[in-house]
Amino acid sequence: MMTVHDCLALPELSESQLLAGEGGLTRTVRLAHVVDEPDISRWVAPEVVVLTTAHNHPAEEAFWGQLFRDLAEQQVAALMIALGRYLPEIPPSALKVADELDLPVIALPWTLPFVRVTDAIHRQIIADHAISWTRVAELEVQVAEAAVHAHTLDDLLAIFSRLLGHPISLSEPGRDEPDTPVRRFPLPAPTLQKWTLLVQAADLDEPQSIVARQMAGVLAVWLLQQKLAKQTEFEVQATVLDRLLSGQWDDTSLARDRLRLLGVNPERRYRLLLLTLPDPLAPQSGMHTQIFDTARDIVTQSLGDRLLLMTTHSLGMTALLRDLPRDHWQSLFSRFFHRFPLSVGILSAPGRLTEMAPVQRTMIQMAPLMAGGQLHDMSDALLPAIVISLPSELMQALVAATWDRLADPVLRDTLLALIRVGGHRSEAAAALGVHRNTITNRIEQIEALLGRPLDTSFLGQLDLAFQWLRTRSTPAHGP
Repeated sequence: MMTVHDCLALPELSESQLLAGEGGLTRTVRLAHVVDEPDISRWVAPEVVVLTTAHNHPAEEAFWGQLFRDLAEQQVAALMIALGRYLPEIPPSALKVADELDLPVIALPWTLPFVRVTDAIHRQIIADHAISWTRVAELEVQVAEAAVHAHTLDDLLAIFSRLLGHPISLSEPGRDEPDTPVRRFPLPAPTLQKWTLLVQAADLDEPQSIVARQMAGVLAVWLLQQKLAKQTEFEVQATVLDRLLSGQWDDTSLARDRLRLLGVNPERRYRLLLLTLPDPLAPQSGMHTQIFDTARDIVTQSLGDRLLLMTTHSLGMTALLRDLPRDHWQSLFSRFFHRFPLSVGILSAPGRLTEMAPVQRTMIQMAPLMAGGQLHDMSDALLPAIVISLPSELMQALVAATWDRLADPVLRDTLLALIRVGGHRSEAAAALGVHRNTITNRIEQIEALLGRPLDTSFLGQLDLAFQWLRTRSTPAHGP
């Protein structure tokens, strides 16, 4: 944008003289206007260079001092006065007021026609605008090209920062904003209403603001395209993995080629990962719930190219993985369990694709038995797997003859404590925070209800019945 300093550099103003207001030479100029009315302030506007002959203007210093104050209040860019016929000079005390206000006051030769001054200023403004808008058009093309070539969001923001000449970041839910002054440009998309493009600058000129708004629009399109691509890729992966896990996969050449396109070699062995979520997906919400999107993003970022396919299941998500070194398991999933501390993770041993369907069914049944907040090796959970496979009719009979008879929760808790410490009454009393005699009395009540003593063999049966009961106590949720 043109400034007062730029005006003074014009050849037509080579004989002009700055009388006061040097601190205001950076003021923006958008128009030059001739006013010879006594009340000049009524006929001006911000960023206007006012030209006057001082015709009908008194020479008193009080008049000029007040005029400068009025013009400064109107944010006039500068006052140019043709000294000579009507006003030989401006009172020094008035010029001091102009200096205090940083209002440029410029003396013009009486012989210089105002039309030459206004024409020169307006021509330069138009030329500057043409340059600015040409630059805007060039930048808009480069902004669009950046969106095509950028591989990551950080890449795109880095290119935008270079093009605009100011650091650019993205304000989104969960991210801290910079402490420096910023200009905000909301992303124009209903689904991205909480996202804002941040330009770290105290102020931007009009062309820069236009380019920044263009960047916000392009960024919105880029993010939506990335989200759509991610969702499309996930749906393709989910379709393939669902067929594998349902046992409906057709082992044909076409099916194998489809797997290879997704990075899966049908001849190799892979691990199956099951992760539960604290709020399983309800049927009416589809796959696009916020909690699942968050979990999927975390897992995708944590595993990188180790992750091949992913889908949902009744309790959360299942993924097909390349082999993982055991000593890296917990570190790879630390971020996931930090975000979902109650979730359970189970990782199978490497196996063939044709073995994945029964493996997943067993994992889903095992999940309620596992402690939350960590990843479990399926091979270390053989006992839960055996419990799950026990005949239902036999186990129901055992539960009916034992646990179903203990309606009192105090007696149930006492029996569980006794099971955990291998039948040692003193340890059970300590675990429950009661006297040993209290434990003895409760045991007598339990033995009376169950009709037999709580020896080691019977406690083992009760433990087995309880573990089996836990596998049936978790309510099922539809995918």
